[in-house]
Amino acid sequence: MAQKQTRQPSPRQRLLAAAEALFYRRGLHSTGIEVVGERPGVAEGSRYYIFGGKNELIDAYLRRQHSAWLARVDAALAGLTDPEDKILAHFDAIVDYASLPEYRGCAFADTDGRMNPLRTSY
Repeated sequence: MAQKQTRQPSPRQRLLAAAEALFYRRGLHSTGIEVVGERPGVAEGSRYYIFGGKNELIDAYLRRQHSAWLARVDAALAGLTDPEDKILAHFDAIVDYASLPEYRGCAFADTDGRMNPLRTSY
């Protein structure tokens, strides 16, 4: 009987997963691309080949966060037709997300790891 092989995540996927964990916990400015690359065991040359640099990695991370949020909202809106229910579903999605044990604030506002959403420059 042939064994079914499990597909390993690509180096890009591993880097993004590590970036997601580290950037969210430590902040964008407090986390170097070297540290992100150490976690998934991706060679340094591959890190720069895949993303070019930290800015491109940050861009991919934030796009992934945005896509995940849109998917969460889409799931909350699924099957709803009443406009009032749709509006309330957005708030329910926010409450559900903020209630997660790993939640520590907005990934877009917390770029320095200190949760200061009013800060306008970095």
